[in-house]
Amino acid sequence: VFDLETTSLEPKDGRIFMIGIRTNKGYNKIIECINEEDEARGLREFFDIINELKPSIIGGYNSANFDWYWIFERCKLLKIDIRKIVKSLHPQHSISQRKNMLKLANEVEEFQQTTIWGYNNIDIIHAVRRAQAINSSIKSAGLKYISEFIGAKEADRVYIGHENIGKMYTDNHEYWLNLKNGEYRKKGDFMDLDKKFPDTYLLTTGSDIVERYLQDDLEETLKVDKEFNQASFLLASMIPTTYERVSTMGTATLWKMLML
Repeated sequence: VFDLETTSLEPKDGRIFMIGIRTNKGYNKIIECINEEDEARGLREFFDIINELKPSIIGGYNSANFDWYWIFERCKLLKIDIRKIVKSLHPQHSISQRKNMLKLANEVEEFQQTTIWGYNNIDIIHAVRRAQAINSSIKSAGLKYISEFIGAKEADRVYIGHENIGKMYTDNHEYWLNLKNGEYRKKGDFMDLDKKFPDTYLLTTGSDIVERYLQDDLEETLKVDKEFNQASFLLASMIPTTYERVSTMGTATLWKMLML
């Protein structure tokens, strides 16, 4: 799975400053981008890592609407030809986008499907949205809510409001981080908390807290994927289509393909 951290909500107003990558086999990498030149390098490194690892599945949380949108738009603004830096498993096919439909019981939602030839590229929030459509006890598809709903939240989970992530990273003030509950506060008038409570407090920086937040996002994304996508993954081995397609199909279409 992968996730981005950005300095703004729109690509025209900011840049990508961290790219996190984690696999269910133990690989973990944070690519930090300190300026636009470094951002261009980071985007190339991201696709180089995909080519090196060659995962069968590339996943993110709300990645269709946010992460991939940011990647394509920032490549345009940085004058990078994304088709030249993406290495797919076919020499004549690189990366592409098209409109697709997510089936949700009796409704559908449109989204932008990013396809890299030879990989199953999925948005894990789609599995949660499908479950939400038939399970009224699921009140939200947000990562924070659904992680708590399935009991995946760790006690020391770090949270940052979306509107504060970029500012916390760029300001990079010193903070006291509570290692037991993930809460933090600016250093301010609090002195020597790490000496008074050595097993509880760590003096650290805003950028470190943002990285911890990103790592926690990646970990929870893997857990949510395991909880909600196993059935689709198994179905993909039984019917003549890709996991990428199965992950957004409606029940009627799946039954029709099973009966073929």
